[in-house]
Amino acid sequence: QPPEIFGEMAILEGAPRSATAIALDTVKVLEFNRANFEILMMGNPQIALRLLRLFTKRIYDQKRRFMILTLDDPQARIADVFLMLHETQGPINQGAAELDGDKREFKVTVDDVAHWAGMNMADVQTILGHFSNQRRIELYQDKIVVKNINDFTRFVNSKRKK
Repeated sequence: QPPEIFGEMAILEGAPRSATAIALDTVKVLEFNRANFEILMMGNPQIALRLLRLFTKRIYDQKRRFMILTLDDPQARIADVFLMLHETQGPINQGAAELDGDKREFKVTVDDVAHWAGMNMADVQTILGHFSNQRRIELYQDKIVVKNINDFTRFVNSKRKK
């Protein structure tokens, strides 16, 4: 999507990186090296601000993912994945549909949840099945519905180390 930026870390770190993009339509591409990148940043503060926002989001995302991994309780880890998705994707347009009240729909698979929780798929499937039996979630092929996101918030907060 315009005006996407990628491969910027190679310039900033001065180290080679592998960055690949596949265009589905005709695109215009600007290629920068370290020298002209710095000139671009100095002359276009809005681009520098966009990069700063991108880096801030990346740092927040990594911190949030780390918070999931610090939970010892596997059920809390999985619940926290849904809290992260709720926080980062927001309602409706970006993958989390706001339903009635505290109910949330996430366009994710069991494999996605296992990846974010740092757990194997079989364990995640078992725990999600347990949540489903408790009527806390509804499992579908391409989505998972959390029936009460605030219940997951309370549960995860009770498991966090103070």
